[in-house]
Amino acid sequence: MFRYRNLRFLLLFYLVALTLVLFRLFQIQIWSQDLYERNALMATLRQSTVALLRGSIQDREGNILARSSAAYDLEVRPNEIKDLTVLAEWLELSSQEIHKKWEDLQLQYVQDEWDLLTDKVAEKLLPSLNRQYKTHSLKELVQKIGKKAWEESVESWKTENPKTTQLLKKWASSEIKNKYYLLIPNLSYDLACRLRMAHIPGIQIQAMSRRIYTHPNVAPHLLGTMGLLNREEYEEKKFYGYLPIDPIGRTGIERCYEEQLRGPRGLRLTEFNKESLQRKILFEDILTPNQNVSLTIDLELQAWTESVLDASTGDGPGLFACVIMRVDDGQILTMASRPRYSLSEFSTQYEELVNDPNSPLLNRCIQNRIIPNPGSVFKLLTAIAILEENVLSTPSAEVHCKGYLFNPKSFRCHVWASRHGGHGGVTLEQAIERSCNIFFYHYGEQLGIDKLAFWAKKFGFGQKTKVEVDHESRGLIPTPEWKKKTFQKRSKEEKAWTVGETRLCAIGQKVEVTPLQIARLICAIGNGGYLVQPHLVHQVGKSYRNEEPLCHPETLKRVREGMRLVVEGSQGTAQRYGLQKYGFAAKTGTADTKKGKPPHAWLAGYAPQNNPEYALVILAEYAGHGGEICGPLAKKILDKLFERTTLLSKTPKTLAGQ
Repeated sequence: MFRYRNLRFLLLFYLVALTLVLFRLFQIQIWSQDLYERNALMATLRQSTVALLRGSIQDREGNILARSSAAYDLEVRPNEIKDLTVLAEWLELSSQEIHKKWEDLQLQYVQDEWDLLTDKVAEKLLPSLNRQYKTHSLKELVQKIGKKAWEESVESWKTENPKTTQLLKKWASSEIKNKYYLLIPNLSYDLACRLRMAHIPGIQIQAMSRRIYTHPNVAPHLLGTMGLLNREEYEEKKFYGYLPIDPIGRTGIERCYEEQLRGPRGLRLTEFNKESLQRKILFEDILTPNQNVSLTIDLELQAWTESVLDASTGDGPGLFACVIMRVDDGQILTMASRPRYSLSEFSTQYEELVNDPNSPLLNRCIQNRIIPNPGSVFKLLTAIAILEENVLSTPSAEVHCKGYLFNPKSFRCHVWASRHGGHGGVTLEQAIERSCNIFFYHYGEQLGIDKLAFWAKKFGFGQKTKVEVDHESRGLIPTPEWKKKTFQKRSKEEKAWTVGETRLCAIGQKVEVTPLQIARLICAIGNGGYLVQPHLVHQVGKSYRNEEPLCHPETLKRVREGMRLVVEGSQGTAQRYGLQKYGFAAKTGTADTKKGKPPHAWLAGYAPQNNPEYALVILAEYAGHGGEICGPLAKKILDKLFERTTLLSKTPKTLAGQ
């Protein structure tokens, strides 16, 4: 009986086990067949991204200045490439050429390994070094102790900890063994397709986006440059969909409009066999560019202006800036800076450009190593302040200019050197026409530095214009408070503001401005006193100027009359250069520089006089006298400007339909 009961339990056990096995087989082969087929398929599929296409940059007429196109790079996994001769045959390269490229790739491989190893070592080193140098980031630490000292610290730690170093090195090798490295950039489309179909182990064709500048020598400071993300930037940007291979705007419009220009990243689904050889691309979405950016710049006028500056002869170093703006709303039609560089050669010439003493990377319209003084151009602002503050006893009040203020050794007028005399009696309009220093010394002193600084800041000096390009300088409007703060370690006498400094500020010799700030002043004088917002990208319907004028109409009437006389008056400082043809009203400036160097030459004005449309500002650094240097340049630029005036409508053509 007992044996029979045991046999029954044993049969029951086998029956249950068999039932479970049969159920599991049914589940695997029938019920979950789709799931396992899907998992098996996914094991042979790889998802990758396809390079984005940035939007294009256009001028106001729709001419393309920068665009993107698809390109193809050959990337390889170094540990999977067994025979370079196969690749050399496909690429039609000699043995020496392929081995040279391979050596360069191996160097990058080793560098990546070292970087990863260093990161891990840094985790061990940083706590003690941070306490010693009182810093909390690797970047600050390396800056403080120097790159060489940091690398020596890393090597020292590795020597002292050989076992840990070996483990970390093994980890670093495993991290990068599956990484693809660029071997050959810019493959033709046909070759890229053939290599994809060749199924060569260890290679992949990466679709990339290449930036093409249709006029690489025109307006490089405005368009800006591109570059790949560095490690720190990638850590910050990866949460916004960036990959290490993504280009990013570094300067200019490319940087300021990165979000709009950056296109959507595509997706590719590729099938591989069990040997990890690519079989076919199952899916690849269409690359579509993101938003285009349309500028207010006129390509033809910009190129012409740059050619005029390039052709300028003289004894100066050839450092120029030129801004042309619409008076009514601040649209920038031209922003030219010389010297400049070629966007197509920027990456290969970067070191040379950085070390060039003439600083071609600077956009001199908005920045400089030493911000220039505006010289007599600033007298326009001083004249406005004098009139608005009712400093003149009567509208026709005169100052007698004998060539100097008190004695011939200081505070002289510019005519003293040539005639050992002065202008005689001059009104405000005549002082602007003849650029009389004595008039502005006298009434600038009565005005006072505080009121002069107030009006300067009201018209946008000493602050950024917020134009859409980076690294803009604020300039400087000095005040007693500024001097006290800047020279706080000096004696009380040295920190004290003097009346002589007020006089110099009144004629523009101690203030610092950019050509764009001067252009903004000229626009305000020409448009009835409204301060405009200079801009390179125009939005239809948006207001780009103050709602209320900054000064009275009578003030502007007198200042504009003085500017007319500069060009048309018998003693005008710009009356010899044919600018009357276009009804140009202007002010010249000759700004003192360091001892032994020629002065900066300025010319600023608007045209036409009866209905101002355009403001023009030219700066020639260390070149000589304002009218003499800039007058002929202005004539050539105005010739082209008024040739195209019918095309330079208020609304850019690219936005006309909005």
